[in-house]
Amino acid sequence: MQHRLYETIDRAIAYLRRSQLDHGEWPTFVSPDSTLASARELDSTPFATALILYCVREIEGEHLAKQIDAALAFLRADMRGAGLWCYWSRFHPRRQEAPPDLDDIACVAWVLRDHAVEFPSCEALVLDHRNAEGLLRTWLVPRRESTPAFKRALRSAWTPSLSELFTALPLRDMVDMGVLANALLFLGQEDDRVKPSIAKLIDCVNSNCEIEHGDYYTSRPLIWYFISRAYRHGVSALEPARAPILAKIDARLDGETSLQDRALMITTLLNLSAPVSVAAQLPALLDGQHKDGSWPAESAYIFGGRERAGGLFYGSEALTTGFCVEALARARATLHA
Repeated sequence: MQHRLYETIDRAIAYLRRSQLDHGEWPTFVSPDSTLASARELDSTPFATALILYCVREIEGEHLAKQIDAALAFLRADMRGAGLWCYWSRFHPRRQEAPPDLDDIACVAWVLRDHAVEFPSCEALVLDHRNAEGLLRTWLVPRRESTPAFKRALRSAWTPSLSELFTALPLRDMVDMGVLANALLFLGQEDDRVKPSIAKLIDCVNSNCEIEHGDYYTSRPLIWYFISRAYRHGVSALEPARAPILAKIDARLDGETSLQDRALMITTLLNLSAPVSVAAQLPALLDGQHKDGSWPAESAYIFGGRERAGGLFYGSEALTTGFCVEALARARATLHA
């Protein structure tokens, strides 16, 4: 098993080297096809690159040092204003239409901080942008009650006159469980202003409504994974969600599940220090790898709503490969220990 793990991880690393774009981004594709098998186009964003950078931090040595440096440079250069990031990168033709959003800010800022890359602090802006329940909003757009400092920061990051979509009321007030989990990874738990978001996540896990109270993520395992990352990195207040998530994963791994979801659940078990071995879950991941070192692209998130026609699906072979190589690298370390 150990020998096969090493070979599989090495092939995945080689794929990630080859698939990185010249400017340091790992690609994301958008398609009206939920399988991403047809009619897909490149959709330049810092988001997937930030997620992949988190995944590959588990790989020892210098295997991806050059690619990691290039990815960090891409993310740092894509910053808008003072420590803000938007979904569409500076290479996207619609880059000025999307406002800064909490998901990109949290994921990008965390990996930059993890690699000791300096950037302006944006925590105050994020924490000030909460709804009446105290929950962190997804999209950072100006409101009547916004502070002058908040409005000034946005003016340097976004041109609202170019986009009616993101100033519409439904998007202005969106709160998403996956976004909240990523925000907690970045913000931690020390500030009292994050307590409502922690409580909301725990309630949604206990009520089995992780994706029903959200707009962008359709995979429960991805939400559990995001929660487990925050828990692993110090948000111990999420402890009440731990046992329910472990029970749900235990039930789900016995049935049919996609390779991406399986990888996410393996990593979540390890993040939550589950008292079980993940060895039995590894053969499916090992067998699912393509000859080029990748795993099949799967949709990681959507835009346009789960219930509406015309929704768009986002993901890539590189992102699925990132999730899979993280799971295998973490499992390898556990088995070796």
